[in-house]
Amino acid sequence: VNIDHTTLCQAWEFFTKAAELGNASANFNVGFFKYGFSFSPDKDPDKEVQMFEIAARNGHTLAQYQLGSLLRSTLKSQVENCKKSYNYFLQSSTYGYSDTLFHLGFMYFNGIGGVQQDIQLAIDYFRTASVVDGLACSPYSRRECFSLGLIYEHGVGVPIDLRLASHFYAYGATFQLNNERSHCRLAKLIEKEHITPSSVRDAIELYQRSIASSDLYIRGYANYRLGKIYVNPRYNEYFDEEKANYHYQVAHNCFESYHERVGEERADHYYHLAILYEKGCGVDVDLDKALNYYLLSIKTAEEKEEVYESYFGRKAKRRYNNIIANKDK
Repeated sequence: VNIDHTTLCQAWEFFTKAAELGNASANFNVGFFKYGFSFSPDKDPDKEVQMFEIAARNGHTLAQYQLGSLLRSTLKSQVENCKKSYNYFLQSSTYGYSDTLFHLGFMYFNGIGGVQQDIQLAIDYFRTASVVDGLACSPYSRRECFSLGLIYEHGVGVPIDLRLASHFYAYGATFQLNNERSHCRLAKLIEKEHITPSSVRDAIELYQRSIASSDLYIRGYANYRLGKIYVNPRYNEYFDEEKANYHYQVAHNCFESYHERVGEERADHYYHLAILYEKGCGVDVDLDKALNYYLLSIKTAEEKEEVYESYFGRKAKRRYNNIIANKDK
């Protein structure tokens, strides 16, 4: 909907007057629309938080959720902020929206926010979140399905159950918005024939859906997996070295530009960038670069309290040690 600036100013004026009269929703709207929106000429992150805090103190669920989201971090250096985040999410959970329940589950899954890791409680939160409505202001959809799939695929605190993992990935994949991670994990289970029936054609189709993702890491990972399929003689019908090289190069470009464009460091993105240089996928083999990116993956994982990141940190450490051991022979 296109709304001219004059109309927005009038809306902000009325919200501001209502906020001065103590209306919690008005405080939230002033924070969200006047100080939070990227197109607002009055954008001010500090005032945005200030308005959210006023609304949150008066029991506004969305304000509590937004503050929880702003403060949540898996960085070990952000422990105190993460504790505040947990409290905001707990307050916001009164109405049981899936987004809030996901975050609470995420905190128990990783043992952050001042709570001890409790996988079963995390699973309970994730399962409930998967069947209830989300917040209208949230751009995400069914992240809890990816988390449940990950738990059962890797046996985190529970026995490995690839049938359940594929169920949750498939359920998550039915929600198109921002859920390409579920597409990719389901595709890999199919590609590796870990679930039946499995057809590499179905895996290719799922990866192809994800290469248009706005998420650079997902786009890179989907292209990386397609490259592996097209260069694998096992899939003779699809073998195409030129196509594989193209997808590897796209994957490399996505991973290479991730930190600069997204402003975030992740162990998984550094790990896959290292793999490309170690194996020479779409780039020349460069073991020094591979070692450097494996070290960055390890370092990034160690700076966080996050199960998913730790998984890639451990994988990076094994590959790093293997390269060093082979160099010394």
